[in-house]
Amino acid sequence: MLPLRRPVSYLYTLRLTASGWAWEYLRRNPDYQDDWQLERRTERRALGHPPGEQSRRPGDRAARWGLVFLEPPDQTGLEAVPFWRADAIPGRVRVGARPGPGPGTGLFDLFAEPGNKAVCLTPEGAYAIIERGRESFRLLFADPADLRDRLPVEVRFGDLPSDEPEREAALRFVHRADGGTPPNRFRPANAANLMRQLQALDARLAGAASLREIAEAVYGLEAVAGDWADPDGVRRRRTRYLVERGTELMRGAYRTLLRPLKAKA
Repeated sequence: MLPLRRPVSYLYTLRLTASGWAWEYLRRNPDYQDDWQLERRTERRALGHPPGEQSRRPGDRAARWGLVFLEPPDQTGLEAVPFWRADAIPGRVRVGARPGPGPGTGLFDLFAEPGNKAVCLTPEGAYAIIERGRESFRLLFADPADLRDRLPVEVRFGDLPSDEPEREAALRFVHRADGGTPPNRFRPANAANLMRQLQALDARLAGAASLREIAEAVYGLEAVAGDWADPDGVRRRRTRYLVERGTELMRGAYRTLLRPLKAKA
């Protein structure tokens, strides 16, 4: 049995975006880890890379997981910047250069934007990500040449009902600096629950032999000792749910974390 992680080691997850949460569950999937290792071996043989050197190319193995390319599973959601495919995360903002500045048109400079940035080339174009705190924007430039320093850009809105997530993301991007940004609906509603589910999943993956051991890893020894004998079995039921839900998220339901939440009436 592997040593269990201390609860304090999960505090970083409270700073994650929805993308970061989805990644935390995916990177724990043993099948994903196997794909990562297989991809690295395949690329090194094909490209003659020395050990430790990595190539970042779109591939079929990545598409299986909803990614443009595979990310190292040893990186946390604060370290990795997953490039999700459009079928996994709706709402990428389609952006392109304008012929020239119009009235009131500001110049866009990707690398002058606050926050962390990442860019990759895909068959669809240049895919750029901007993350600052728990806010994130995903931009797609159909023509990579449009992604230059300080240029006038235009946002291309979709016209179909199915484009609603894209339109909302575009509005968030357009109003990102004026204080009128619509709510980020990609943010998970309850990070505390997601953190407990992650703790329970890790305890199971580490080899915890019983439900009680998992509960102790999540809630602490004293809390479990105080109510484990409760005839209603509330703690047992909660722990069982955490394990089942954490496993479900790891096995594929992580994609639900990438979907925009419906606005409350």
